Amino acid sequence: MKPSLPTLRPAPPLAPRLLLLLACGALSATAHPGHALAGEGLEHVLRSPYHLTLLVTGGTALMWISRLTRHPDVRSTAQAMGGALILLAALLQ
Repeated sequence: MKPSLPTLRPAPPLAPRLLLLLACGALSATAHPGHALAGEGLEHVLRSPYHLTLLVTGGTALMWISRLTRHPDVRSTAQAMGGALILLAALLQ
């Protein structure tokens, strides 16, 4: 009787992980030197195009992640979060 070898699952694609990293980086990055996205309060975020750019970048990355994933819960969550960030940026402009 031959010993059975452990079966290896294929590695998940690299693109969704890279896009998730981009989204997390965009949302945690500083909009401009000096403070984080919410470091100066809502009024500053409303008036700063740098902060709006970060919101749109994070939302776009999440929308791309939703297109690349196969899991329905992850897909719908990423779509909702990405859409909400883009909508928020549009409303704040």
